[in-house]
Amino acid sequence: MKRTIWILTGIIVILAVGLVAALLYLGNQPEPTRGVQPIVTVEAMEPDSSVWGENFPNQYSTLLKTESNNEQTAFGGSNPYSKLEQDPRLVTLFAGYGFSKDYNEERGHMNSLTDVRETLRVNETTPGTCYSCKSAVNPKLWNQM
Repeated sequence: MKRTIWILTGIIVILAVGLVAALLYLGNQPEPTRGVQPIVTVEAMEPDSSVWGENFPNQYSTLLKTESNNEQTAFGGSNPYSKLEQDPRLVTLFAGYGFSKDYNEERGHMNSLTDVRETLRVNETTPGTCYSCKSAVNPKLWNQM
């Protein structure tokens, strides 16, 4: 019995020393810094992609390619086509929903506003669209409201 108590006490002491050491080590860590310093300062709610492109040129160049990269891929791609025409069974599957009227392949970000504005799923009686949530200015509006 005494042996078990000594073993448990030893384990608790070792764990306590380890915890104290970890807390001391974590408390002395330097402030995290960004790996690459930004070229320009971008305001917190800046919606203009070209401004962000100054600091992230690779990402910005691929964003611009989504406007003209109309190719069919195994995952859909950016080529505009109707999924309802490709598989007419979807009209029955989506009966009663807006997707039974219009269901097109989603294209790149540079085409997203055009695609949302031109879809047949949206009309004067539609309460909301993807545009309602995916606008670049929404975070700013949420903070104001």
